[in-house]
Parts: sequence; C-alpha cells; structure tokens
Amino acid sequence: MLVGFVVKTCEGGIVDKRFLEKFQEEPECRVIVGDLVIKGLNANTTELEKLRRIERIEQGSLVFQQNIGYESMLFLRNLEVISHPDSPEPALQIANNYGMKFIGLPSLKTVKAADEDKAIEIYTYEEMPKSEKRRLRAVANKREVFTLGEKNIGQIRRAREEYSDNAVLGRFIFLE
Repeated sequence: MLVGFVVKTCEGGIVDKRFLEKFQEEPECRVIVGDLVIKGLNANTTELEKLRRIERIEQGSLVFQQNIGYESMLFLRNLEVISHPDSPEPALQIANNYGMKFIGLPSLKTVKAADEDKAIEIYTYEEMPKSEKRRLRAVANKREVFTLGEKNIGQIRRAREEYSDNAVLGRFIFLE
C-alpha cells in the first residue's frame, strides 16, 4: 500500500452474502473501517476469496469465529494492519473454527489494540505450525497468542441483523 495517498474505505460489518455482494461493487476499496466479523460460515457455501484485496482494518477488529471448513484465512492474504486502539477487546480474534490447519495471514505486520498484551487472541482445535506461531508472536511483540482448545463464546449481539443498512459505504481517508 502506498503511504501518503488518499485511499477508498468501506464500512465493516458482518460478512454474509449481501456484504460480499456490496463489497464487490466497490473494487477500489482496500481499507475497512469498523469491525469485520466472519462468524458461523461454511467454506462450501461462502466465497470469502472476494475479501482478498483488503489491506487494512481501521477502528475495528477482525473476528473469525465458529466457521466450518476453512483450512486458513488466506483469503485475507493482503491484510497488513488491524488497528483498534480504543477497544479493550483483542483486535484479532480467531476461535473455534473446525478444520483450520494454519492461520494464513502472511502479510500481517501490525495489530494495535488498547491493551497491547491482548491485541491478538487465537483459540485452535489443532496445533498450529511452529513457523506460524513464531510469525504471529512477532506481530504480537513476543506475547503468547495461541490457546489450544475451545473458547467459551457467549451470545454475541449481531449488529444490523436485517442488514438493511449494512451496505459498503464509500469514504476517503488520508494515511500518513
């Protein structure tokens, strides 16, 4: 990503068929503003590869929980930065994904949260490759981020359940 240029942004939201359709209508969007929530999806029915051009998530978290059949998150291979400095919650939350073999965020370099000790939280059912663990520990400033087992996830409120306003809205920001 070129720094010092105006970039097109899109509003985050809960990823579903409608979100993906709206995202495809904004081909120049590479920055998500707000949370990107990928939850309860099945790899056989949802084409997350459409998200591959995302490079940054600003003022929001990336939540990837309770999905089935995704071996990794390589569909976000270009994601470099997740920044949610005002939230006490981790900026990167990965938990309870059946079939996940490795994380697969190869471009991720920075994860910022209000509590840097909890910027990244990962729960997996299977042991992740050591190279993957080392890389993500480096992103998390050497803090341990992996837990083997299931995370107890309570009832999650789903914002904009009807998705009537969950369109990808265009906006411009200036990156320094």
